[in-house]
Amino acid sequence: MRHTRSLLTGLLVAPAIWPLLALGQEWSARTTQRWEQSQAYETTALLPAAGCLIAAALLVSLLLWPGVSPAGSLTAGVLLLAPATLMFVTPLALADPLDAATILGHAIPLRTPLHNGSLLVVAVMLVAGSCQPSRWRTRAPKPAAAPTAAAVPLAKRDPNQARFVPEPPPAEHSDAITGTIVDGPPPATEPGSLGARLAESLRSPHS
Repeated sequence: MRHTRSLLTGLLVAPAIWPLLALGQEWSARTTQRWEQSQAYETTALLPAAGCLIAAALLVSLLLWPGVSPAGSLTAGVLLLAPATLMFVTPLALADPLDAATILGHAIPLRTPLHNGSLLVVAVMLVAGSCQPSRWRTRAPKPAAAPTAAAVPLAKRDPNQARFVPEPPPAEHSDAITGTIVDGPPPATEPGSLGARLAESLRSPHS
C-alpha cells in the first residue's frame, strides 16, 4: 500500500515538474533579456519565474524524501527520462508535439528544459534517489517502552512481584506490678501462678 500510494503520487507529480521548469526558465530568460536591452531592471519581475522553479524543486524534494517510498521518485524519473532519451534518438520528432503544448490556452515552452538539459538532470536525480535500498524497506514500528512501577495502577500490579514490606513496630505491654509501659511482648505466665493471678486482678475492674 505504501508503494502504491507513492507510485500514484509520482504519476501526478511528474507532469507538473516539466511545465514548472519550462515556465520558470522561459520567464527568467525573457526578463533578463529585457533588462539587457533597456539597461534597466526591476527584480520583482523575477518573482513569477522564481515561484515556478521553487515549486518544481519542492515537488522533486517531496519524491526524494527519505520517509516516502521510492516507487514515486522512480516512476517520475522514468517518465521525465523518456523525452530526454528521445533527444538522442529522434530529436526532430519532438518539435511539433512540444510546440503544441498549452495550458489554459497559454503556450508552454516545454522545449527549454529539454534543450538545455535541465530535464535530464532532474530525471537522473529522481532515478538515482530511488536506488537507495533503505528506502525500499518497510520500517518496523518502534516497540513501546515498558511502563515503570509508578505508571502502573495499584489494582493492575502483579501481587507476586517483590515489594518492600515495612517491619511492624515493637510491641509494648504494661508491667503487671509497676504499671509502667515496657517494650516487647509480655512474658508468658503459667496458669495459676502468682504472676498470672496478679495480671488477672489488674485486668479485672475494681469493686
